[in-house]
Amino acid sequence: MATRRERPGTWILKNSGGSTENFTLDNDQFEIEASSNLRLDAKINLIYDDTNLSVFRTPPEPQALVNNIGAPAIKSGSSL
Repeated sequence: MATRRERPGTWILKNSGGSTENFTLDNDQFEIEASSNLRLDAKINLIYDDTNLSVFRTPPEPQALVNNIGAPAIKSGSSL
């Protein structure tokens, strides 16, 4: 049908066709297998033909602070 261009971000690419489809992610060519889903993170853009491909925007996963390496250790009973 038409060539679509999506902005940077996280996307789910779904191939509803019965054959392998080509798409461009950040200026590199890739293929997606028939009847499959692919989660990807576009840094520049995502270009695809929307005949058999559908895209869905997904929110980025939150990044949790695991350890604060630069903070001084505070122990109970000690004075600062």
